[in-house]
Amino acid sequence: MEIFSILIRTVASILTLQILAKWTGPKQISQCSYYDYIVGITIGDIAATFALETEMQWHLPLLAMILYAGSNVFESWLTSKSIKARRILTGVPYILIYHGKIIEANLKKIHFDINDLTTQCRIQGFFNLDDIDYAVMETTGQLSILPKKKAEPVKIEDTQLDYSENQLHAHVIIDGHIMHDNLHSLGFDENWLKMKLKETHSSKLEDILLATASSDNDFIVFNKKEQLKHSDYFI
Repeated sequence: MEIFSILIRTVASILTLQILAKWTGPKQISQCSYYDYIVGITIGDIAATFALETEMQWHLPLLAMILYAGSNVFESWLTSKSIKARRILTGVPYILIYHGKIIEANLKKIHFDINDLTTQCRIQGFFNLDDIDYAVMETTGQLSILPKKKAEPVKIEDTQLDYSENQLHAHVIIDGHIMHDNLHSLGFDENWLKMKLKETHSSKLEDILLATASSDNDFIVFNKKEQLKHSDYFI
């Protein structure tokens, strides 16, 4: 009888996990935040306990699993609506290498030492730090690298063409909000931004999902509610 009870509870926990996974949405391990990771482990542990602890009332672990998954969904909704909440709950990327220079202060903020940095760079295929223009530690814990022009697979210098060094793009508009500090750090102001929006025939601020700019006057806009012509590109 106990085996039958464990069987029923196991099937119920598996079905619950499937439903909650659909509810919280698909994410790769590398895309998960620390909270996503903790919630996933906790829900899995509760599901295992629910399957094996036959004396435990069945509705209690199910309720706990739903509450944990619900908190994860709420956090995702909150961070999609509020930039401040996104920075507090999800964190912000840290620039570890800027124009080929290592930013030691940011290494300390993420509890990295130089060996950690060089290890991550080697994993990305860069054994010489001098080949790196920018390195950014993403909120997922993954290191993103922008190599110098000379270190790209096809070297422009070999083609005898003129080239300029890469410039880092800063987010100047996020979800319809102007990032004033980012804009000013590039040496631009709101009048410059308005001029670039007019040049690119961009819509109203509230209709812009993301706009990036670089110090060399490059400006890119991504609008909200862009539609695909087809919905089965990757099926």
